[in-house]
Amino acid sequence: MKAIFLSLALMGAVTASQAQNSPAATTDITPALQSHFDRLKSSSNSYQEHNRSYKVVDVSRLNSFWDGVLNTVKEHEKGLQSAGKNTVSELAQAKTTIEAQSQQIAALKKENALKEKAVQQNASEIANISVFGLDVNKQVFLFLSLGIIFLLGIVAAVIASVYKKSKVIADEKVKAFRDIEQEFTEYKKAARERELKIKRELQTEMNSKEELKQQLASLQKMRI
Repeated sequence: MKAIFLSLALMGAVTASQAQNSPAATTDITPALQSHFDRLKSSSNSYQEHNRSYKVVDVSRLNSFWDGVLNTVKEHEKGLQSAGKNTVSELAQAKTTIEAQSQQIAALKKENALKEKAVQQNASEIANISVFGLDVNKQVFLFLSLGIIFLLGIVAAVIASVYKKSKVIADEKVKAFRDIEQEFTEYKKAARERELKIKRELQTEMNSKEELKQQLASLQKMRI
């Protein structure tokens, strides 16, 4: 904006210096530049930063306005040369001012480019998310996360099913082992009882045999 205002100031200064020689040209050119400037300002987007107002100027429209300014300067230079009342120092000063304005316009273009780059970067940061140092679109990341959660759910369901079946088989084996252990305990108990019974019967037989031996010995003594 400074460059534009300086351009207008330059045009005003040159016009004022030549007002006596070309009043009609000044009257025709200044309103045209003012109208062009008003249209440029009204068609530009506005924004505020750090409590200051800025205008985002379309580069093509800015170039068009600057071309108009240059054409106006050229027309004034032609008028000054034809009138023969402009000095070399005034032209040099005008050229210096134009160069300064050109630099300011270049700086303004650079600033606009930086602003546009910052806006694009902010839009990218809003649309993307950083994952392990990589920028990933948020929608893609959301779908990917949902897919991973869905797969983990399926894996968990499969593991739960396998665990349930394994638990049923393990319970059946434990029950079978306990049944076999109980049967084996009962078998040992029955075998112990049979063993004791056989021992008792054997002891009874041995006692009976011993009594028979004693009776036989008594009979033999009686015969003698």
